Amino acid sequence: MDFLARHCRVCCKGLGRHYYKCCQYVPLMECLGVDLSGDEAEIHPESFCNSCYLTAKRLLSRSDANSLHSPAQWYPHNETICDVCDVKCKGGRPKKSSKAGRPSYISLHIKSVALKVPSFTLSQVLDERYREEVTCGYCRAAIHCPVEILPCKSLLCCSCTLSLATSSSFNCPTCSCLHESSESTFTKPSSIVEKMINSLTVKCGECGVDVKVESLGDECRSHMRNKTEVATKFITEMIHQSELSDQTITIPTGGRVSQ
Repeated sequence: MDFLARHCRVCCKGLGRHYYKCCQYVPLMECLGVDLSGDEAEIHPESFCNSCYLTAKRLLSRSDANSLHSPAQWYPHNETICDVCDVKCKGGRPKKSSKAGRPSYISLHIKSVALKVPSFTLSQVLDERYREEVTCGYCRAAIHCPVEILPCKSLLCCSCTLSLATSSSFNCPTCSCLHESSESTFTKPSSIVEKMINSLTVKCGECGVDVKVESLGDECRSHMRNKTEVATKFITEMIHQSELSDQTITIPTGGRVSQ
């Protein structure tokens, strides 16, 4: 609502020192192609800027004048992402010095401090002692790209943290305390936490082999290469035998193209 109060209904740019209420200038709004009959307070700004006012005056005075810009489109807010608050329309970017920070600015900070570790599920974790420590307090699944919440030092998924940071304050799902959505609240997990996660032993979801989290991706790729080499050797031997016996062989590929 604060964002809407500071921006123009027509061009979506920030309001300057002089602005006008849309409801008091309905003919000018119609001249600019804006229909106020379906406006909602939580979606559309109630004012328009001086630049659009002068443009409308020029259009009214000259019958051959045409507007250079079409009116901005305004959409309802969304719980996960909002085109209005994230300033994805033309211009009107608020300052970064706001106390709680804009959702888009906070989201950039959260993504920058998120710890990049290979993804895994709770069912893959073999050590029961660490299963709770790597469980996100928000979605109750294995943490993915964890972010640390201060001062309680709770670990949450990056996506879950972004959902909580859409408002100026939130209740931590782990400790239930009220936190502000500021840059100092979200930080990168410590090196001890990173080492603990990477050293966890998990079961590979594809080949079933026990591997460390830090080498989960590399090990899986290695296993796939080994499987490919074994299959290639087997097919080569069968082709060689068919050439010797002058017989046709059929190799099932499970619907995949064999190269």
